[in-house]
Amino acid sequence: RLKARDHGGARYLHSDAEVKWKKRDFAASEAAFKAALEAGRGDKATTLRLHFRLGLMLHEAGRYADAESEFAGVAKFEPGNIAALVWQGRAAADATRYAEARQAYDAALRLDKNHLVAMTDRVRCLIALGDLKAASPELDWLRERAPTDAWVRVLDGMVDVRKGSKAGLEDRSEEHSLNSSHTVMSYA
Repeated sequence: RLKARDHGGARYLHSDAEVKWKKRDFAASEAAFKAALEAGRGDKATTLRLHFRLGLMLHEAGRYADAESEFAGVAKFEPGNIAALVWQGRAAADATRYAEARQAYDAALRLDKNHLVAMTDRVRCLIALGDLKAASPELDWLRERAPTDAWVRVLDGMVDVRKGSKAGLEDRSEEHSLNSSHTVMSYA
């Protein structure tokens, strides 16, 4: 019945893609997302939502370059979409393309300089690049705004490792694993 009420079947196909994704059948999910995109062609909101969800699925499947491309497309057609920019950066960072990740986080922060998730990911990227001088004031900023956030403690540990010290890193990592559900939810 849902398909009959759905113009072109985009909602039905999107639901099918989500179910297949939940079952971790990434290939079938991708095919259903692409079919939903074809069916929903012409509806900008539907198209952007489907590209974003497809990007999340591709990211979970470990296909970071493809995910980055989906998020970049969303950000191009909806320039104020901070979530798309943050996820574009995450996909690039997860593929160890930190310069590209930094550009995406910078774009997100130009839209909202106080976006905690974008700043947290940017600091993670700066540390990975070895740019501790740039990361330091931003990490201080994060400590002021989110002193109990597990990721802030993990970032402190990453700085310690970059500086050659492992003091306290184990405690921070354990604390992060205990509180990771909060972090995941804030990125979704």
